[in-house]
Amino acid sequence: MMPKHIRFPIRTIFLLIIFFIILTYCSFLFLKSSNVMPSKPQPFILRNLDYGYLDNSSETSERLHPKKILKIMQRIHTANKQQLILNANKYGPLENDSVVIVIQVHKRINYLKYLVNSLSHAKDISKVLLVFSHDVYDKEINDYVQAIDFCMVIQIFYPHSLQTHPHTFPGKDPNDCPRNITKDEALIKKCNNALYSDHYGHYREANFTQAKHHWWWKANHVFHDLTATRYHTGLVLFLEEDHFVSEDFLYVLMLMQTSTKNVCAHCNILCLGNYLNEFTAKSYRAKADCSTFDASHNMGLAFNRTTWSLIKNCAQAFCSHDDYNYDWSLLHVSEKCLKRKFTVLSIEGPRVFHIGSWQVYKIWLSERAD
Repeated sequence: MMPKHIRFPIRTIFLLIIFFIILTYCSFLFLKSSNVMPSKPQPFILRNLDYGYLDNSSETSERLHPKKILKIMQRIHTANKQQLILNANKYGPLENDSVVIVIQVHKRINYLKYLVNSLSHAKDISKVLLVFSHDVYDKEINDYVQAIDFCMVIQIFYPHSLQTHPHTFPGKDPNDCPRNITKDEALIKKCNNALYSDHYGHYREANFTQAKHHWWWKANHVFHDLTATRYHTGLVLFLEEDHFVSEDFLYVLMLMQTSTKNVCAHCNILCLGNYLNEFTAKSYRAKADCSTFDASHNMGLAFNRTTWSLIKNCAQAFCSHDDYNYDWSLLHVSEKCLKRKFTVLSIEGPRVFHIGSWQVYKIWLSERAD
């Protein structure tokens, strides 16, 4: 039997070890529950690793050092080339009749979180491919998107953004004409676009025109450059970061698609959103309307490769039209370029809602009033 003078220190050491193990375990549980420690590692792609100075790359592009901009451009190029689809092992492969949802993302992460949350509750969402198209490289947004686990996800990055081109076209060139000067003043100043003011006499503002450039690039990229969607013939639904969807939006979208043969045989476009002044249970009916496309059909648009081919063949009409966004340009294509105008099947009770601010639209209205 062990002597008492030896047993006591051994027992003390043993108790201290047990106490240390319990303390360590409790600390681990506390850190995990308080979100200080992530519950699971984030995906590798777009993690900043040794590029620590990219962590604040969402800051105003004018403040970014040229070396930082160069590194952002390199990361964007790598991501667009890799085309990594997250959750593909769990939900893939993408079926040809599955819906591809393309979301245009700027930097309003609070709105984006509402959209993603609404998508997560949608019926059959696990069958879709979510394509997040970014015009700002932002670590917080990247981390948030890469944590989505309810369907396949891929990120693409618009490579001609104001963030990566802060002082050259399509960004803000130092020699661009100021917005409000007259054409005579612009000619004297000899600024870049002196001969090309818009319909209301204003000169180009890069922070507004980027939205249209981005839309055109992402559509081309999804239909022609992404390996996963290059030959996809199913529907592509276009959303924006400040949209919100109903739980049955996919069901209604597919119902509209199967109904076109009977109710809208010549339909090119499906539309899940509208601009009702008030929303009631009665207005939520799945009643659809077949009509000629107009600029109000710009929320929750869905079309297939056949329709996209018609749009792409009218690239000159789309790109040269005097428009800050894509909707009036699509209308111009429909009315001036196509042999037959676009026909749209729109839902009376919207399944896509706009929850953001209408800053660009307000500016457009004020210009029309001048």
